[in-house]
Amino acid sequence: MSELSYGIEVDGKESCLWRYRSSCSGTDLTVAAPVFEIDGELVPAVLKKGRIPKSSRNLPNDVMEHTYSAPLEKIPDLTLELVFRVAPGNPVLRFRYRLKCEGRRTLTKKAGQDNLSYFSLSLNELPVCKEVRFGEFDDCIHSFRLTENDVPQRLFDYKVPVMGPMLVANDEKKIMLMAYEHGSQTPDAFLEYHLSGERSVSLRARKGNYCNGQTLDPDHSFETIWMQTALISGSEDDLAEAYRTFVLKRLTPNMESRKPYIYYNTWSYQERNKWWNKKKFLDSMNQERMLAEIDVAAEMGVDVFVLDTGWYEKTGDWRVNTKRFDENLKTVKARLDSHWINIASLILGQNGIWGDPLSVSKEGVALFGWQLGLYKQVRDDITAAFPVRTGRVGGCPEIHEKICSSTGKGVVVIFAPFGGSYSCVTKNRVVTECQADAGLVVSQGEDGRARIDATFDKPGAKIVFFGVTE
Repeated sequence: MSELSYGIEVDGKESCLWRYRSSCSGTDLTVAAPVFEIDGELVPAVLKKGRIPKSSRNLPNDVMEHTYSAPLEKIPDLTLELVFRVAPGNPVLRFRYRLKCEGRRTLTKKAGQDNLSYFSLSLNELPVCKEVRFGEFDDCIHSFRLTENDVPQRLFDYKVPVMGPMLVANDEKKIMLMAYEHGSQTPDAFLEYHLSGERSVSLRARKGNYCNGQTLDPDHSFETIWMQTALISGSEDDLAEAYRTFVLKRLTPNMESRKPYIYYNTWSYQERNKWWNKKKFLDSMNQERMLAEIDVAAEMGVDVFVLDTGWYEKTGDWRVNTKRFDENLKTVKARLDSHWINIASLILGQNGIWGDPLSVSKEGVALFGWQLGLYKQVRDDITAAFPVRTGRVGGCPEIHEKICSSTGKGVVVIFAPFGGSYSCVTKNRVVTECQADAGLVVSQGEDGRARIDATFDKPGAKIVFFGVTE
C-alpha cells in the first residue's frame, strides 16, 4: 500500500455524509448519514452547509486522528463530530460519530426499541458479498470460531438482516469491507446489517446501543461505537493480510496489548475441578493453590498469570475476597513480582497455557520451559507472519505455518490424528537454523523453502522452529 492509499471527503448530505476515495482502486465508497431518534422524531445527521472545521492529532501507534465538526442543518443546537483514524500505508479506516447538544434533548425509543441507523452504503457494483462472524459457537469442537457465510442476492431481495460484525463485498478487480467493533455471540445481536433488493446495506442498532431518555446536553454527548471500512484493488487474501496488519499495528494505541506474551489462566483447572472432580468452581481459587501454580508457571516460562473468576467478593465490585486471599492480593502479587510475571484478571485471544499445572511432572514442566524458550526467540516473527494452514481443523493432517516473509523465521506445527507419515513444503522461504521435534526431517530446497517429512507413531503434534538456537 502507498502512504496515501485513500482520502476522505466530507459532503455533509443525507445521502453522502462523507466519501472514502480509494486511490488504488479508483473507486469511491459513499457513506450515508446516521439517523438518530431524538425527542421521538427521526433526525438524519445532515450538516449545515458551509465550511466544515477539522482538527487533527497524532496517536501513539503512528495513526492520525482527524475530527470534523458541524451543526445539524435542521437542529442547529446539535453538533455532529466525525472522528476518523487514518493508518499510514494501510487501507482500513476506523471511524465513529459524536453527537453534542448546546441545549437539552433526549435520545428516545418511541416504538420501545433502539432506533438508530449508523450508516448506509450501496453494494450495487460489488456482486459478491460475504458475512464474517467472529463469535459463533461450534458445538462440534466446543469452541468459538470465525465463520464466513455467503450473502446471496435472495437475502437482499427478502431483506434478511445479517449480524456480522463484518461484511466483505467484491467484484473481479476490487474488494471492500465494512465492520463494527462490538462483540456478542451469534445470534444475540446488538447491531445488524439491514439489506435491500437494490443491494444497499444499512448498519442499524438492535438493542442496548443507548438508553431510552438518554440526555443530550452540554455535559452529556453521545458517542457511537467504532466502525471500519476499506477498499482496495486485489483479492480477498490481499484484504485479509491488510486487515490483519491493521489489527496488529494500527487498531489500538495500546501497543502493549499486541505483544505476544505467554499466559496461564486459572479457569481451565477450575472448570475441570467442577466437571471431572465434582467440586465447585471456586474450590481451587485460594491463596495456597495460586502460589503453587505461580511457581510452576514461572518454571514453564509464563509471562502473564491470569487470575480468573473467584478472587473477588462479587461480580462488579471487584473487592478482593479476604476469605480466600490476603488484603489486596499482596502475597500473590509479591510472588509474581519475584518471578517477573505480570498479573491479569481476564485475557482473551492470546497465547495461553490451560490445564492443571500442579499435575505436570518435573520433566513436563522442563519441556514446557525449553519449548517456550525457543518460541520466545522468534515470537515477534511469528506474530508478524501471515498464517498459512494446510488441511482443515481436525483434518489428517492439520498443518499451521507462521513464518515471517521478511526474516524467514517462525514455526510450523503438524497435528496428526493417526500415526503415519506426512510431508509438507513451506509457503515461505526459511533460514537454515532450525530446531525440530523427534520424528521430523527438515531439508531446504534451492528456492529457500523447507520440506518437512514427519513420522508419527501415534496421534500427536510436532513442531519445528526456524531461526532459533539451543
